[in-house]
Amino acid sequence: MELSIFLAKFLGIYMLLFIGIRLLRRNQIHRAIEEIFGSRSALALSGLISLMLGLAIVIGHPIWEVNWRGLITLIGYFAIFKGFVRLGYPEHARKYVTRLLEGPGCTFMCTLLFLLGAYLTYCGFTA
Repeated sequence: MELSIFLAKFLGIYMLLFIGIRLLRRNQIHRAIEEIFGSRSALALSGLISLMLGLAIVIGHPIWEVNWRGLITLIGYFAIFKGFVRLGYPEHARKYVTRLLEGPGCTFMCTLLFLLGAYLTYCGFTA
């Protein structure tokens, strides 16, 4: 349970901070994301980091419950998938991010990340 609480706090606060920075510095964040996806080495490095973080979560926290603890494990699997795509299929990752940044999907993703971050932060500090 201690690991679940730590991961809920860590992931929740990370998501809230990222969304906060994105709201305050939208253009700067979009340029940084475009630069990362425009550079093969930066994209590969971000893929490795996602893959390692996802594996650490999935191996250390293999909990499948229909609550916030299961959500943490699901986020770990998503990070593995994201890392795999960035490393194995960088051209698809670039196309997806370009469409996401230019369309209404960006607002949806930011709203989703904010809600997930708020939920995990709440669960982490009240568990």
